[in-house]
This record gives sequence, structure tokens and C-alpha cells, in this order.
Amino acid sequence: MILIFLSLILILTFLYVYLDRSIPSYESSLKVSMVEDPHDVLRNPYVPPTRTPYPEEYKQLGYIQYNKRAPLFGKPVNIRRDTWYYYTILDGIKLPFYVNKRKSTEYPGVSSLSSGDLVYIDHDAWRVEMYDIPW
Repeated sequence: MILIFLSLILILTFLYVYLDRSIPSYESSLKVSMVEDPHDVLRNPYVPPTRTPYPEEYKQLGYIQYNKRAPLFGKPVNIRRDTWYYYTILDGIKLPFYVNKRKSTEYPGVSSLSSGDLVYIDHDAWRVEMYDIPW
């Protein structure tokens, strides 16, 4: 019994010494850097972007034309991707229009428009022409 106990101690001592020498210590080589800005999504992948890079106010994005041209204003809906609010101004009056039977100024907005799309004001189809806007 004593012989088994002594052999077990010898084996454990050998393993302790062997494991201590064979496993390199990584503690000194670890360098942990903390991100100083908690909203920095480039250096901290755990913080998702909370705001869109688009402007939050209406901006002239293009024009619509039927018999004459009218400016096209729009702003993105913050909670949905590729969904926008739009309006135009005809004869000094701010007017919404319809895209796929949806009013362009009401929640949840309408799909983003492209050049060549048709929008409807008083049952007339107006053609959209978008500017090339670098965001």
C-alpha cells in the first residue's frame, strides 16, 4: 500500500514538473487593449451601428416630371432599410404621392425610388429622375 502511494506521488510530481516546463506561459505575452469609445463600431465589433449614415432631414434627391418638373424630397425611415419618406412641391404646395398604392409621407414609408420609377399624384403617373448623390 505504501509502495502504491509513493509511486503515485512520484508520478504526480513528475507530471507537475513536466507540465510546468512543457506549457509556455502566455500570461506575459497577452496584451489586452480596451476600446475607449463605446460607440466605435470599427474597433469594437460588439457594438452594432445605432444610426444610419443618411441625413435625418429632408433633402432634394431628384425631380419628378409629367408635364413639368417638380423637386423630389426624401429622407430615410430610421428603423427600416431602403424605406423612405418622400414628398414634392407643386405650385408652392407640399404634396405627398403614391408608390405602389402607399402614401409616401405616412408610416412605414415607401420603398426607395430609382430613376425611371413611376409615382402617382392625382391618378397621373410621374416619372422619377434621381440625382447621383454620394453619401
